Order: sequence, then structure tokens, then C-alpha cells
Amino acid sequence: RNSDRWVDKFLYKLAQEIRTPITSVKAMTELIQDNPDMEETMREKFLSNIIKETERLSHLINQVLTLEKYDSGAYKLNLASEMLNDMLEQAIDTIMPLAKERNVSIKNQIPDTQYLLSCDRGLILQVLINLLSNAIKFSNQDAGEVSIFISNSDQDITVCISDNGRGIA
Repeated sequence: RNSDRWVDKFLYKLAQEIRTPITSVKAMTELIQDNPDMEETMREKFLSNIIKETERLSHLINQVLTLEKYDSGAYKLNLASEMLNDMLEQAIDTIMPLAKERNVSIKNQIPDTQYLLSCDRGLILQVLINLLSNAIKFSNQDAGEVSIFISNSDQDITVCISDNGRGIA
């Protein structure tokens, strides 16, 4: 069956995604344990990386649990008419402390035109905040910049969030 193959592929990919942070955490923890006289700055760096990897692992698990809730029907979308511009402004306000902490400027190029969507506001906000947070984290460390703009066609609205980081090959 197609659905069985899809589930198998999904579970394989999920196992791969979960294995990576676990392996990383284990290796860094062993290095700290095996080197009690490790420099404090190196120890702090490893501990910071361990925290980041466990956060990533937690995020992956939460994503799977959320998918399961949708699939089982335990979670229903709370659809309502929402203004995209307002949700973007709220997402920007939410991540602004992170941007300031990392010295990243945010270029908000959202037009005055209001875009009305039928959506689950909480879920869309979560996606926007995640995208903005990632853009901030991966922007240029010396002069970080994140840009946000909206483009639209007859039937589609596209939110573009970009950063000036080195990118992914």
C-alpha cells in the first residue's frame, strides 16, 4: 500500500532526525565527563550545544505528537478570518527580544494592503515565529539582517522571510 510505504519512509526519516541530536548530546557529554580539567570556555560551549540539541530533539518530538493529534482527529483546527499583517506584526513583536540580543535588524517590508485569511491563528503564528527565529539564529553574526515581505498573485499569498546568513549549499 502507498500509505504503508509513506509511513515507513516517515518513520525512517524521523528516526534519522532523532538519532542526530542524541548522538551529538552523547558525544559532547562523554567529552565533558572524560575531561574533568577541560577549559571552562570549552565546557560552556559544549553545554550550550547540548541544550540546543535537546531543544531540537524536543521540537521534533512535539512535531510528531502534533501530527498524531491531527491524524487521530483529537485536534481540530480553529479556523477563523484573520489578518495576515496583524499575525506578522505579532510574530515580529514576539521575536524582537531575540533579534536585539543577537544584534539582528529586522527589515519589515509588509505592505499596507491587508490580507484576510481563513486559518488557525495559533498555528500560523507558531510557523511565523519559528521561521523568524531560525532566520535570526542563522543570520550573519557580525551584521545580522532579516527581511520580511509579502507577494501575492490572484490566488496565492506568499510570505518571504530571508536572512543574510551563509545559507545552505
